[in-house]
Amino acid sequence: MWVEDNDADPCLIIGGCETVVDNGWIDKPDADIIGVNISASAGKLTTIIGSEALHNETSGDDTIFIYIGAPAGFGIGMGGGASMSTYYGTADNIGDDNLNYSGMFTVLNVTAVDTVGGSASYSYYPLDNPLNPTRPHSTTTGPAIGQQLSANIVLVEYVPIATRHKDGSIEINIDDYLFNQKYGNNRRGIVGLSFKYTPTGAILNNIWRYTHER
Repeated sequence: MWVEDNDADPCLIIGGCETVVDNGWIDKPDADIIGVNISASAGKLTTIIGSEALHNETSGDDTIFIYIGAPAGFGIGMGGGASMSTYYGTADNIGDDNLNYSGMFTVLNVTAVDTVGGSASYSYYPLDNPLNPTRPHSTTTGPAIGQQLSANIVLVEYVPIATRHKDGSIEINIDDYLFNQKYGNNRRGIVGLSFKYTPTGAILNNIWRYTHER
């Protein structure tokens, strides 16, 4: 948001804001997120699956992701139960490329549901500083239904499915994520690096090579 009046206080105009830099620009996130997930936890054993739609504020691109929680035993946490949540959030440090949001993330999740409740999550790259992240990260919150009271830290892999560009064109991303050696390991997690070595992945890898490298 740009404030034309140099004497105006933008925080007073909009009723409060997080960051205002000296030249009058108000900081905004790189992308907006809407999503849905299902989670179940018992102590540190946590499973989570879900889907997110990411809208890039700079490029105008929209990307669909699916994400899968790490196998049981990799989590750290307490509590238990199961729930389904819909949520809204924002992502930063992805620039104008939604695919920078791909790969493995550490997710801090808190869920409090007794039939109806809420859930909140903070996702960041492993080994990044969660208090001052320099790589892609996101914050989400929203209502939830079910029976769950838990606080967990788990590894979750975000897999890009497809991107709708601002000009209306559609780009499929999951094939490159799974099979393209030049895609970049910084954008791939366990699934992206290892799936092609499974029996199903080997078949799909041959199809991908035939359609992309001939």
